[in-house]
Amino acid sequence: MLISAYSDLGAMTENYVAQVFAAKGYDLYYWQSDGKAEVDFVLQKEDAVIPVEVKKGQRNRSKSLGIFADKYKSPYSICIV
Repeated sequence: MLISAYSDLGAMTENYVAQVFAAKGYDLYYWQSDGKAEVDFVLQKEDAVIPVEVKKGQRNRSKSLGIFADKYKSPYSICIV
């Protein structure tokens, strides 16, 4: 059975980002809103919380980032494509 490397690209990318954040000393958090929106990582920097979304393809918009930023008044959000 052949498995496309592209199908695992999202998980591999998220894992890589998690390793980099952990190596830099960040505690890793995940956020989900009533099963409708989710953010891959939430970082705390001083008094701010920063949502980080990791995308594997060309689609670089994330409604979840906007929902999180509005709800928690994040100064900015990060989308890694």
